[in-house]
Amino acid sequence: MKKIRVNITVDEKLLNKAKEKLGMFGGKLSTLFNAYLSDFIKSIDEKLGEKKEKIALISHTDLDGIDSAKVANKVMDANLLKFVNYIDLNNELIKELKKEKVNKVIFTDLLIKDEGFIKELEKFAHILILDHHLSKDWNSEKTVFIKAESGYSCGYLCYALFNKIE
Repeated sequence: MKKIRVNITVDEKLLNKAKEKLGMFGGKLSTLFNAYLSDFIKSIDEKLGEKKEKIALISHTDLDGIDSAKVANKVMDANLLKFVNYIDLNNELIKELKKEKVNKVIFTDLLIKDEGFIKELEKFAHILILDHHLSKDWNSEKTVFIKAESGYSCGYLCYALFNKIE
C-alpha cells in the first residue's frame, strides 16, 4: 500500500465531533481522516436506501478531471455525472441540480472561487470538494473540502482516498 501526504483543512468543531463519535482520543490524524471519509461514504450508502439520496459528481473536462471522476464514481456511483468548465459553475448548474433533486454534490478537480455558488448549493445539498488547486477553505457544516498536497493531481488524490473503500 503506497501512502501519500495530503494537506487538508477541516472545521475544528467538526473534527472534534468526529473524534468523539469515532471514540478516538489521540492517535494519528490520518487514521481519523480515513475513518471520517469512510463514515462519509457509509452515510451516503445508508441514506441511499432510506431517503433516495441523489448524488451528482461534477468534474473538470481535462484529463485530471476525467481521471478523478472515474475513480470517485467507482465508489460513489453517482446518479448524475457532469464534466464542466469553470464558466459552467453558475446559477444554471445550481438550478439543474435542484431540479434533479440532488442532495449530495461531489466536485473533483474544480477550483471554485464563488462563495455565493457554494452557499446556494448548501441550501439543498451536502458538498464534497476534492481538488489540488490553491483555494479558499470551503469547509463548513455542509461542505467538506479536501486539497491534495502541492505536486499531486486530483486523480491521484481520489485514488489515494477511495482505493481503500472499494
